Amino acid sequence: AFERVVYRQGIVAGNGVRVETALAGELDDGACVLKHRVLRGDGTVSADVTTIRRLRTSPPGELRRLLA
Repeated sequence: AFERVVYRQGIVAGNGVRVETALAGELDDGACVLKHRVLRGDGTVSADVTTIRRLRTSPPGELRRLLA
């Protein structure tokens, strides 16, 4: 599994920015796959991002429970 960013539109100083995040799945080791959409203030999509996150000191599934 890997992380990925697809850039669509630039953002410059002074632009409002909003990030929407959703749980997209879970890997066998309990890591969560997250999908993020970065939007400019006018609603234009600036980037689509996939990240993988895990909690090192928590049991498998704990991060998913926290994000749900």
